[in-house]
Amino acid sequence: MKTAVSLPEDLFLQAEATARKLRVSRSQLYATAIAEFLDRTQSERVTERLNQVYAGAPARVDAALHRAQRTATSLWLAATVLLGGIFLAQVVEHLPPGALLRLLELAHTRLRPGGLLVAETINPLSPLALRNYFADLTHAQPLVPETLAQLARHAGFGEPELRYANAPEPVAGVDPRINEIVFAPLDYALVARR
Repeated sequence: MKTAVSLPEDLFLQAEATARKLRVSRSQLYATAIAEFLDRTQSERVTERLNQVYAGAPARVDAALHRAQRTATSLWLAATVLLGGIFLAQVVEHLPPGALLRLLELAHTRLRPGGLLVAETINPLSPLALRNYFADLTHAQPLVPETLAQLARHAGFGEPELRYANAPEPVAGVDPRINEIVFAPLDYALVARR
């Protein structure tokens, strides 16, 4: 589709120089820029909606734990030093979606460039791990690895890596496809750089 748009001259000249530098057509540059802008706008609307849904709503956990979550977040917000790394061990599964997204966004702002976030949690794709998940009443929701990775990307992290750990020994003589499902790793860690 063709269209005509009006641009300030300085923006047009910057776009022309960028298109030449990247060796792409002007149309390709504009299409890419618009697509990225629309994607970011859509992501912001999702965050806005999640924040509306979960704003002020206490976590489905004990009130004392909810207060502790808020206190920890307040301390992080007050910190002025950028960190080289943040390690969250069995934390993220305890947070409702809005609080989890806020935590990831906050972690992104508190890490220096190149800083590392490691968030380790139960692997809900493992039937054996789910027993432990449901035994703890403070868990808010199971976090499928790809969901946590998407939330990390949405919070501003680069492409995260998922590392799986604690795989039980498969049973000999059982179909490998069944072993892969039943004896999936019990835990995983999201590793993301700012």
